[in-house]
Amino acid sequence: MKNHYPFYKRAGYKNAASKKREEILEREIASLEKQLDNANNDTPSYHIFAESIISLKKELEKIFEYRTQGAIIRSKSQWYNEGEKNTRYFLRGQLVN
Repeated sequence: MKNHYPFYKRAGYKNAASKKREEILEREIASLEKQLDNANNDTPSYHIFAESIISLKKELEKIFEYRTQGAIIRSKSQWYNEGEKNTRYFLRGQLVN
């Protein structure tokens, strides 16, 4: 039987990296929003800040979509193994993510 431990180890690393990237993006967005509040609407820096915020929010949305897909896959595997019913595992997984 093949050892699947490296897969789980990699998945945990990827999840940790994803959470760290999410935190960084949220901090960058908050910082840019503060700078945007201080800039005038007519200045070029205002538009640069606005475009940067939109770009960062799109990247953050991709992370959320990835997590959502993971939750869907986990729920499908759980339903397959135990039958189609909502379980504490599934509901707790939704709250954590």
